Amino acid sequence: MDFKQLQYILAIYEEGGISKAAEKLFISQPSLSKCVISLEKQLGMKIFDRSVVPIELTPFGKAYIETAQQILNLNDDLIRRISDIKNVDTGLLRIGTTFTGASQKLPHILPKFIEEHPNIEMEIIEESTSLLEETLIKGNLDLILLNGPVENKKIKFMPIKQEKLYLVTQPGYFNLQGKEKTFDNIYMKYNLNDEEFIIQHQGQKMRHIVDGIFEDYELDPKIKFEMRNINAIIKLCAEGVGLAIVNESIKDSMDYHIKPDFYYLPKKYDIQTGVGYRKDGYTSEAAKKFLETINDIKNSERAAYI
Repeated sequence: MDFKQLQYILAIYEEGGISKAAEKLFISQPSLSKCVISLEKQLGMKIFDRSVVPIELTPFGKAYIETAQQILNLNDDLIRRISDIKNVDTGLLRIGTTFTGASQKLPHILPKFIEEHPNIEMEIIEESTSLLEETLIKGNLDLILLNGPVENKKIKFMPIKQEKLYLVTQPGYFNLQGKEKTFDNIYMKYNLNDEEFIIQHQGQKMRHIVDGIFEDYELDPKIKFEMRNINAIIKLCAEGVGLAIVNESIKDSMDYHIKPDFYYLPKKYDIQTGVGYRKDGYTSEAAKKFLETINDIKNSERAAYI
């Protein structure tokens, strides 16, 4: 068994078939099929059940894939350790971020990090929370910026900031007649099931949070449409297209042509923005420096309020 075999089998599993995996690996399909057959013969066990379409893992195949991922992660960790020893302040940092994080968190952190560590090469990946967590666990990312809490036990989450959530509406859409601008006051006076909401796609953390809020309040509102771009969602709400629930940092950082109304939700729905990394994996020196930059920013902001 060698690393190439492990990578081949993982590619077939991830791509859902031999033909797509062969394209990804830039080898012929017959060659890849021959490799799988040879490996299964060597192991004396079937990895894939090729009697179904798409092919599926056998019980042994599931154990093989889990072990293969661990072995390749360990190999990647070793390579990064060696690179860190050879290069004190260089290397590659692979950061994953949600679509909101790309516009809200990175601009707050990256300038200071780049200024302090100009020789560290960076890759930025924008994806949904669920895909970022999966990619991190596989060892293909060093850090991910996202909203907590993180339920996956393989990921360690370091909070950056606690934020309130707000219902956002067209200005003047609701009238609370002098009462405090809270979600609960809106909920008590108006039937939100009659309203149309703009929500984010499945797989985005804010969508999961909003679905939980709807469930808690026994709401089943109409969904106008789903979008990824939270900035665009707020602007559409300001124009009267629908309602939405957004977090504090996006609310406070936008330049408004039309400023919408905001109604804050109870404290129990506050979220923590933060950074996640593999709990049991190797944290590269570049990733450690990025975490140090975040802590420096947090400490300087805290000192400003003392």
